[in-house]
Amino acid sequence: MTTDIHYTHPAEFELLAYAEGLVGQRADLNPQTVQHIQTCAFCSEMVEEMKSSMVLFDQIGSVEPSREMAASIEMASQKLRREIRTKKTMGRYWIQGKRLSVAAMVLLMAGALLNFGRINHEPILPGQGVQAEHITMNAEFFSLESLAVLTLEEKILTPAVFSMFRQPQSDWERSKLRALRAYEDDISEAMHALTNNSALVRAGQLIHQNRLLKGQTLKDVYVERH
Repeated sequence: MTTDIHYTHPAEFELLAYAEGLVGQRADLNPQTVQHIQTCAFCSEMVEEMKSSMVLFDQIGSVEPSREMAASIEMASQKLRREIRTKKTMGRYWIQGKRLSVAAMVLLMAGALLNFGRINHEPILPGQGVQAEHITMNAEFFSLESLAVLTLEEKILTPAVFSMFRQPQSDWERSKLRALRAYEDDISEAMHALTNNSALVRAGQLIHQNRLLKGQTLKDVYVERH
């Protein structure tokens, strides 16, 4: 527990441990921490948001991202762990609002996925796919089932990036947020068109291109913030 004149709240890593316990993972909890969370609406809400994001990552499953993406997430995750250890040692009150909690938890969970992932994933090379004007794919690739699957970048980085976007934004970040929403709108419209007519290959190409662009934008924002 961390104490100052005005506040007595568990440290953020203690809330994370409690959330892990709620989703069935092992957690060694301080009884005082448990009692506080059960009676504090603020901490209880933070734990629920952490729990929801953990469930999301459980649904995603283990992954093995590209080397570039793995390195950026692992570096940020390691930095966060060092900050947690430092602030715990100094006994400082460091809960700065639930937005930071969710972003921090997402980083830790993403780092865990990197350590245990086993599903192959080919990195997107510069100039490959994103800027290609002509994409030749077979009909099976453009099936509704395959196009509805989120890319690796969307699965891992979307929760982290949108947690960051709840904090003050620069003009550059606002432009990226608008771009992400535009890509998502285009994907939704193209998916609707394909639902009505599965032979629309151009709609499939549009979805594929927008998922690549969306993934690259997510990586750009993530790296910029870290």
